[in-house]
Amino acid sequence: MLEGYLNCLVNSPDQSALCIDGKEISYTELNNLAKNIASQIKSESSLIGFYTSEDEFPYLSILASLYLGKGFVPLNYKFPDERLIHIYQTTEIDTIVCREKDISLLKKRLDTSKINFIFIDEKLNTSINFNPKPIDPAAIAYILFTSGSTGTPKGIPISFGNLEALINSLDQYFVDDSFNSVLQAFEFSFDVSIACTFFAWKRGASIHAVNLSNIVPLNTYKVINSMQTEFVTLPPSSAIFMDQMNILEGKQIEHIKYSLFTGEALSDNMKDKWQSFAPASKIYNAYGPTENTVWSFMYQCNEETSKESINGLVPIGKPLNGFEYFIDGDQLEGELYTSGPQVAKAYHQNSEKTEVTFIEKNGKIWYKSGDWVVENEQGNLVYINRIDNQVQVNGYRVELAEIEFSLKKICKSEMVAVIAIENAVQLIEIHAFVENKEEEISNINAALRNHIPKYMLPKRIHSIAKMPINNSGKIDRSKLKEM
Repeated sequence: MLEGYLNCLVNSPDQSALCIDGKEISYTELNNLAKNIASQIKSESSLIGFYTSEDEFPYLSILASLYLGKGFVPLNYKFPDERLIHIYQTTEIDTIVCREKDISLLKKRLDTSKINFIFIDEKLNTSINFNPKPIDPAAIAYILFTSGSTGTPKGIPISFGNLEALINSLDQYFVDDSFNSVLQAFEFSFDVSIACTFFAWKRGASIHAVNLSNIVPLNTYKVINSMQTEFVTLPPSSAIFMDQMNILEGKQIEHIKYSLFTGEALSDNMKDKWQSFAPASKIYNAYGPTENTVWSFMYQCNEETSKESINGLVPIGKPLNGFEYFIDGDQLEGELYTSGPQVAKAYHQNSEKTEVTFIEKNGKIWYKSGDWVVENEQGNLVYINRIDNQVQVNGYRVELAEIEFSLKKICKSEMVAVIAIENAVQLIEIHAFVENKEEEISNINAALRNHIPKYMLPKRIHSIAKMPINNSGKIDRSKLKEM
């Protein structure tokens, strides 16, 4: 991974490594800036935090951490204070890289004076004598936090060895270097952003970064179109939004060579619309939980795809190199378990959740995915749904129970339920139900924003007179869905 990037410095020093908001940074410039940042960090911790922003600085922070042989922990500026504090305290980071103007805000948000802040100065674009530190494959490359069913986000530590295995395994599908630009349209708290970044840099390609403020799908289209981006990775919901905005209708973008959909189930209908929009593009459907280091299964769409689909969903295909899997269920249908060099070994400081999710069997660690799949006649897997109370919204994995947990605290009531439904345009919507809170809904909405990230917020909170109860004495969620 690092070796591949360093080769790009030697072979293509003046080539663009990153383009964001019209600003281009070459591999040499990126190298100089990152080395200057790395030289300032005196952390004793094996992890470095960085505060995200809509510019080049997160990329520099990641590279600086890599040069130090340390892992990184993204602190998304869009997260509420409660979540940022949890991440900071759980990972025990002692250093955060950020822009100088963010330091005072971060001190208030984290409510601490113990952190060392390294601020980034883009004027430091001068070559310095700094040699990258060796990387231990077993060391943590990054920790990302996903939604937790107990109300507490789960930390997932991914090793350098896990990440290296992912980047190398992508050669199985994209062995040629016939593209010079890679779209990056994801938050750094979402692991696809990391895959896009290192995938591009290994090949000496330029990252075309999307501004993630305002209307992201619209910003994404503008980047793809104006920058002539050749390798595009998107959640299906982004393409659905473009379709609703009539962006895809009657247009053809010939420069897209590869389109990779991920984070959510891809429908046949959306695949066909995108193929008409990008007729020269090969289309892939990628699957993988964060615990599997971004992607573990890949499927290339073809003329026979619709015949392989189930419930109108495109297959997730076959495993990447090194992955093994088994299906726990009735013959070729059931819950998916995975094992291999990309699979994490545990959750960060969460032994209880680790024991029920990472299963040791036949001398190997197997990840219990919670995803219901079917193996079709062609030997490709098709994702059907979640078997627990977890959904994908705009590419983010969301535990509905975490939203319920926060609402119960806010409402001081157990009569709270959160459900997910598929709307008329095949997007997942989250709806919450509370008892007798009609006059307080606006206050509940406001309070909830301080507990969970924006992408987890319900589309609507409904106040009902009485929560429906089923024969088992539990909230009848099917009745709520009917409402």
